[in-house]
Amino acid sequence: MQMQHKVKTIWWLQEAKVIDHFINEKDFIPTLSSAQNIVGVSDYSLGMIRKYNTNYRKIYNACYDFYDPAQHVKEIGARLNFTIVGSIESRKGHDVLFKALGLLEDEILERLAVRVVGRVLDPNFDAMIRQQIPSHASVSFTGEITNAEAVKLVAGADVIVCPSRDDPFPVVLVEGFCMAKTCLVSDATGFAELIENGENGFVFASEDAEELADIMRNIVLRSSEIEPIGQKAREVYLRELSIPVLEQRLLPYMEALPDPGLKQTRKGKVTYKKSGTTFQKI
Repeated sequence: MQMQHKVKTIWWLQEAKVIDHFINEKDFIPTLSSAQNIVGVSDYSLGMIRKYNTNYRKIYNACYDFYDPAQHVKEIGARLNFTIVGSIESRKGHDVLFKALGLLEDEILERLAVRVVGRVLDPNFDAMIRQQIPSHASVSFTGEITNAEAVKLVAGADVIVCPSRDDPFPVVLVEGFCMAKTCLVSDATGFAELIENGENGFVFASEDAEELADIMRNIVLRSSEIEPIGQKAREVYLRELSIPVLEQRLLPYMEALPDPGLKQTRKGKVTYKKSGTTFQKI
């Protein structure tokens, strides 16, 4: 906390819900309330602190524009590929996705496949969700993989699914929009505010498996619309989520911050005395 009185300091707010874990600590609320120059990555993220501090700015996260249509090729198969990326834990909502699968008709399940990408963070949760998988569903697990491997799998997907219960601004969605992917997200993701439902992606109410199933069914039945929706997602990336846009928003904000390290000098009368043929300031 003392650092913000010595150097320019930004409080970058990403996983805002962790506030719940510290809220009963004696010094936490006073510290949060006196924080200056808070930057949050979404309205969802900032919603966690508004009652404690109003000194904030929203600036979306970004990623480099690495998309190469010739290199990042979508997989061609008989089934539509729905991919979920993230650690396997309750927060990420895998159980909501698998419950939605159980609500779909067999003829719909036969036309889609789900790929689960990520490490197991909660073994008990992992065991539970595997029991939920409908017998007719095609579901595969990759386990923990490298970022490069994950990017390749995202590139190969038809739809990126993010059914999280809490996810202020998932990087995989930034990358998905960059690669012109149709994304299907819960409204407990900060990313939902960038999506016009049915235009550049899809949003469902968090934990509402029935609504999620309805959207997945419609995507399967109207699969020809996936590509144009993904192209509109790409437009959102270029407008809101590229590195140049982040620089345009963040750098001027940082430069405009007052520098606490610069001491204000008092202006006073300056006098000189003659020393030989020169004058010296005294």
